[in-house]
Amino acid sequence: MPQFKYLIFFTLLSITLSQDLETATTRLMIVKTMDYNSYLGTINYKTDDSLSITTYDSEIINLSQSEVVAMYDFEGRIKRGRIQRKDPNASFYLFSPSAFAINNGNLYCRDFCLFYPSVNYGIANIVSLQFGAFWYPGMDYENIPYVGNLKFTAFESDIVSIAGGVSYIHLPLTKDQELYSAGYGYATLTFGNRYNHVSLSTGWGYVQDESEWHQLDKPIVVLAANLRIFNSMSFMTENWIIPDKDIEDSLLSASLRFFGRQIALDIGAIFSVKSIQDNIEPIPVVNITYHLR
Repeated sequence: MPQFKYLIFFTLLSITLSQDLETATTRLMIVKTMDYNSYLGTINYKTDDSLSITTYDSEIINLSQSEVVAMYDFEGRIKRGRIQRKDPNASFYLFSPSAFAINNGNLYCRDFCLFYPSVNYGIANIVSLQFGAFWYPGMDYENIPYVGNLKFTAFESDIVSIAGGVSYIHLPLTKDQELYSAGYGYATLTFGNRYNHVSLSTGWGYVQDESEWHQLDKPIVVLAANLRIFNSMSFMTENWIIPDKDIEDSLLSASLRFFGRQIALDIGAIFSVKSIQDNIEPIPVVNITYHLR
């Protein structure tokens, strides 16, 4: 069984790299008009009164500025004649990070499982920050569950990227009025680009038991993949192999990510081989992201 998980990983890796061998990247613009049309192409000229665009299929469109509602860079690529939008959430899978950084100045709100709203921000295409908390009126402030993540991307390319960081979760579980927390210091190796990628993360987890911190003796291993299916939809899997647990108890997941220019939605489920064998229902997962800039 342990060899099986590595077979899956390298199979996903080969699929990811083979899907991106032939890539044509072009600087294009999106022009939206008042009649709800959208044009993808290059700008021929732009004046105070008019705009001319040559579309991707070589059609010349002339518009008056009064018709134009919005115009912005197309963040994507043309691959084998098909348009592919860039995944705005490529820096994260369901819970674990990839090695990709949040782009400099990008700011977005993310809601983990509809319980942990978080703010995410990128600095200099190197540092990725995340902080989130759950609170309702009347909750004691010292009992607020929160999550934080700090990631440094040391190197990024369309073939391999490298990052490291630390995650921290202040859990809403109590025992004798004592709160418990957990964390994970990790290094991540990502193969592929922001359209298709596979990641291997490993690091040592730590837990807080009352006022004491304990580090796990063995490293946690996370295997994750994001594979593009359609222009605005990807398949994701994220699998946590926990030390001192049987391989059948490893946390597995499968999900679909639907995304546009500013919003993304992850819908999936968490399960294990043992839970399937015992006919236990998988745990549903819903993540929502909205990009402010």
